Amino acid sequence: MICLICGRNYYKKRNIATLFKEEASYRCPACNRKYPVVVHYQTFPKQSGLVHIYSLFLENNYFDLTAFNDEIKILTKKILTKKQPQDTFLWVDELSYHFLENLDLLNKDVFIITNTPYIKYKEVKDEI
Repeated sequence: MICLICGRNYYKKRNIATLFKEEASYRCPACNRKYPVVVHYQTFPKQSGLVHIYSLFLENNYFDLTAFNDEIKILTKKILTKKQPQDTFLWVDELSYHFLENLDLLNKDVFIITNTPYIKYKEVKDEI
């Protein structure tokens, strides 16, 4: 199989019980250890509800996210069980302050999956 992150060929160990079973694998063991999925949860209030932000990584990663299909599928199922029919569900690669300001126009709660957690720009300026 070919790793979708680093592009190297890798082999998955099989035994007689798993020889004819098809298992989807997208990452080599080295990339699996190097890029662990750490789901980070944040909430922000808005005028008519909350913004729930679920991020997959703690730092910016610029690679093919289809390598993490299994984790994204589990997280999406978890969110869809919590979400009400009138709530909004979004996938956003990068969050910005202007994007979050415009979410006030939407009614009820907003659920967002993103790559990295949102950090307020004011907090970053205070730390520097």
